[in-house]
Amino acid sequence: MNQTFNGTAYKDMTNATQQIVDFIQENLECCGLENATDWKGSLPASCCTSSSTSNSTEPIKCTFETAYQTGCRDSAVGFTERAVMFTFYILVIGFFLEFLCIFAAVWVVKEAHRYTKLNS
Repeated sequence: MNQTFNGTAYKDMTNATQQIVDFIQENLECCGLENATDWKGSLPASCCTSSSTSNSTEPIKCTFETAYQTGCRDSAVGFTERAVMFTFYILVIGFFLEFLCIFAAVWVVKEAHRYTKLNS
């Protein structure tokens, strides 16, 4: 990843690499590895927000001033930390519910001996 962003010109990348970079930058709303200055030459359009108030069909020129200020490394680390914490919380809730079900089952078995079977 460092080689992809480190002083590389976007236009020199293969189409597949451009699509991957665009996907990352658009979804994480970031630009470059550390910031937009990691790109050599013009910035990819994925470095800038795609929302526009104009009705023009002309592509918006992405500049260092309009580019996302956050680098993709920081955005990816933040995304990963949130995903790990979400997974941790889901596991804790799952373990709690499992313990609650086991406790309820043990209680039902313990209380079952109080009732006698009715003979018909």
